[in-house]
Amino acid sequence: MNRRYKIRKSPRKRRLTRSNAGPLLALLGTIFGALAVIAAIVIFVVPFAISLFDKSYVSPFMPQPTPAPTAAPTPSPNPIECFVPGSDENEIVLSSADYKWFGDPCCHNGKIVFTAGKLKDNNAAMSSLFFYEPETRTATSFDYTLKYDHFMFPSFNDEWLVFIDTKFGGGGSIMAARLDEEGQKAFKVKDFYVGQPEIKLWEHYIVWTERTGSRMDKLFVCDLETLESTTLVMFNGSSYGQSIPSFMNGLIVWADASAVSPDESAINYMRLSGRLNTYTVSTYVHDPEGNGAYFAWLDSHHSRTAKLYGSKSIGKPRLIAEGAIEFGLYEDYVIYSKDESIWAYSFETDKSYRMTPENESAQFMGVSGGMVFFMDVTSRERDILKYVKLP
Repeated sequence: MNRRYKIRKSPRKRRLTRSNAGPLLALLGTIFGALAVIAAIVIFVVPFAISLFDKSYVSPFMPQPTPAPTAAPTPSPNPIECFVPGSDENEIVLSSADYKWFGDPCCHNGKIVFTAGKLKDNNAAMSSLFFYEPETRTATSFDYTLKYDHFMFPSFNDEWLVFIDTKFGGGGSIMAARLDEEGQKAFKVKDFYVGQPEIKLWEHYIVWTERTGSRMDKLFVCDLETLESTTLVMFNGSSYGQSIPSFMNGLIVWADASAVSPDESAINYMRLSGRLNTYTVSTYVHDPEGNGAYFAWLDSHHSRTAKLYGSKSIGKPRLIAEGAIEFGLYEDYVIYSKDESIWAYSFETDKSYRMTPENESAQFMGVSGGMVFFMDVTSRERDILKYVKLP
């Protein structure tokens, strides 16, 4: 007997597309495909295309680069810290070999005035006054015939030249000349009879201290345009009458006794149209200088043990140097001589810097117009007047 087998057919598999989820999945696939294409374009195609135009571009899906930290600027050193002693020294040389002595240099707007001398009765008489052009190294003699022995303490600006015509033993005349008028000759401002007062010039005013009696000294102010003079201070039997005043930026500065304590000194200062101000310090004050921003002074009469002090405005005094012989204030520098060397103290850095080489002996001759003057006395055979620009 034949068995009939009934073959069972497996159930037909249902297609996914015919299921209820098919349309949704197809839509999602289309969306993801489109997003993949867009991402590929943004990440790869766009940066490449932009790079062809030398432009930079970072895809929005890529991590942003961390910006490099801004480097802190290196502070510029004070120019004086880069100064090399002896590197910029210049010597004033005259074409005539008759002059072997030089003195009292002063600079204004790049031009220098100084005295030059010859032997007279076995004395070095500064018989000529020269204007010197550093750029061309040429000197022009000032047309003036001395009445006495020699020139001393010339000073000048755009309008005026002042100096003293003096005797070897003291006494003479304060002279002035207008430089802004062609052919103007020197004229006498005032006679003096004792000593040799050092004249300070600012605009058309001069200031000086003069011995007027056996125990009397007076601080004078004179208008060169009108020749009117005023006694600003009288010193009766006081050592402060031997102190030289300063006159910078319209500020007159001089030393006097303190009204508070006999052990203290006063630095008095005022402008011509202003009132008297006093800066009291605990040291003795001699030859103070001030320019409106800084003061400097010695605590004795130029002895080898003198201490040089300075202060910003009327702040706490700073001890700049011990054993300073001479000094001069210019802007924020105090230039001084010590141990036959020239030094520059900077208020900004609160340090001193050597201006002359160690193998050179120098005598400080002044600072003005941004130039430091000194005498090279290494050989001492003749006067060698040098100058160097402050950096």
